[in-house]
Amino acid sequence: MTGNWSAFTNSSSPITVYSGASQSGVNLNNTGPVLLDYDGSVSNLQTSGGYVGMGGSNNTDHMVMTRTLASTVTDTFVDGTTTWFSFVSVRGYVANPSGIKLALGYSGLTEDRGHNSLGEAIGGGGGLGSSVRNGYKVYPQFWDATTESPGETVGTFTNYDITGMQNGTGSSVTALSAPWAAAGYGATPSGQSEGLQSMLLDYGGVAVQPNGARNIIVGRIEWHDGAPDVIAMVTFTEGDTLSEGAFNALITAQPGLSSSSWTTQPDLDQSNFDTLSLAGGKWFVDEVRLATTFGEAVPFIPEPSAMLLSLLGLGACLRRRRN
Repeated sequence: MTGNWSAFTNSSSPITVYSGASQSGVNLNNTGPVLLDYDGSVSNLQTSGGYVGMGGSNNTDHMVMTRTLASTVTDTFVDGTTTWFSFVSVRGYVANPSGIKLALGYSGLTEDRGHNSLGEAIGGGGGLGSSVRNGYKVYPQFWDATTESPGETVGTFTNYDITGMQNGTGSSVTALSAPWAAAGYGATPSGQSEGLQSMLLDYGGVAVQPNGARNIIVGRIEWHDGAPDVIAMVTFTEGDTLSEGAFNALITAQPGLSSSSWTTQPDLDQSNFDTLSLAGGKWFVDEVRLATTFGEAVPFIPEPSAMLLSLLGLGACLRRRRN
């Protein structure tokens, strides 16, 4: 990236950067203390440095962070190629959280947890809207505040939260989210479909005291010319195998996690994309990566059994060389 971060919050508590291996001291709810135990580490993902997020209990709401991307990155956003991205998302508070979302676009996402964009953008992550349950959802998203792309008109796209209420009306409706599942939370709003993932909220299986579950969010953008771009996104946990095969299996099992299954699909002009945005509320974000392959975007830590097999294989090769 180039330049400096531009950060916004609508509260008196600033967005805070925490050093690696430290804990924020944030209370997850008002009945605690139930302190967030996230310390910048994820057991199956390579991590380094610190992390960023809310600066206090039930504060630092409506966070938006943007920064300009280097040309060495944006030059890879070419039709016929694929861009991968990943980040770690950790809930920071029990009330009204809005999960972190990442967007690549022309200029940045705007206020209110990234509902709207200054131009076109594509990415996804945490649910749009202030609804608690929608904030837990993980799905692809794209934003369009222009009329420049073929077949697109400002106001065409609708962003629902769990109540089925629109985010704005008429020309102010400028965000499109994927359909998301309301299973377990009541009726599915009109026009929505089932089958999308939710972020884990608790860590260590303590559901009544949510305590910093590590959600590894992975997205894939396929840039197309003369056809809609395709954005797909899944969430992994610390207990999952991180692989492109596992990514594809989740998409197959839940087709709504890919925009290729949507009625309205993104058809964006990424040639002007120059900005990375992170937006949400009452969450923490870490390990943001962009790459052209899954393995570079998701540098996983092999399971101990796999490492042992690799070492045994290396030992056998060394013995053969000595012989």
